[in-house]
Amino acid sequence: MQRTWKAGLLLAGGLMFTSLPAMAAPVPSIVGSWRVTFYLEPNHTVGASQCVTFVQNPIQVGEPASGRWFSTTFPGWQGKWIQEADHVRWYGFTGSLATAESTGFTASANLITGEFIHFSAANGVTTSSSGAWSATRVSSCANVRATTLTAPQGGDPSGK
Repeated sequence: MQRTWKAGLLLAGGLMFTSLPAMAAPVPSIVGSWRVTFYLEPNHTVGASQCVTFVQNPIQVGEPASGRWFSTTFPGWQGKWIQEADHVRWYGFTGSLATAESTGFTASANLITGEFIHFSAANGVTTSSSGAWSATRVSSCANVRATTLTAPQGGDPSGK
């Protein structure tokens, strides 16, 4: 009788540990204002820093975490964004320059990183700049200034 009790306890203990659900960490939202710094290829030299604000306004059916974004430090640079779990894609235009940024992951509620490519919208194949970027959350873009002189509308917001 004692043997049966010990086997049952081990079996119950094993089931107890394997039946607990995994607790996933909440994924931070990109909504808000961010200071984005670009690192240009080929050697990841520091480019410009711009302030970008992400506003939630679902732009695609079935994608509630999506919306529009705009830059206050680079006039005319704006577009759309979509977030799926910890992956964010944001893309848009400034004049005849098309831009595309994406994250490999959302590091935290206040820091994200990713890759970018900016290219001529006229032919879609001429690359203006590419590289990596990092962004830190700011309370607003009101007091954030670009770290390099910004080009006129239609230039490259990465500082290239």
